[in-house]
Amino acid sequence: SVLVVVVVQKSREIGILRAMGSRRQQILRVFLMQGGVLGLLQADALAFLQTGSGVGGSDETAQIEALIAARAAAKAAKDFALADNIRKQLSDMGVVLKDSAQGTVWERA
Repeated sequence: SVLVVVVVQKSREIGILRAMGSRRQQILRVFLMQGGVLGLLQADALAFLQTGSGVGGSDETAQIEALIAARAAAKAAKDFALADNIRKQLSDMGVVLKDSAQGTVWERA
């Protein structure tokens, strides 16, 4: 069936990427982006990277969002030491922050 062929091709592609030195997280991102483009994922790809399931609303997700808001407030108040401490706390939780002019986006490390 087509599904079997796709799985075999993806397995081969993952093996090649690993042999070239790609990290597991990089391979996961490539696979998720391809899945999103092909419409194979029924959930938002960013939500999947954040929660691991594509379904938000967990207590931990709410805690992460609250810390990000607190960090934004600290930066606005020019309390950069506090903002850095919050970033470290999020990093220790396995959260990667990406700041841009549009705001902060996060995902699991």
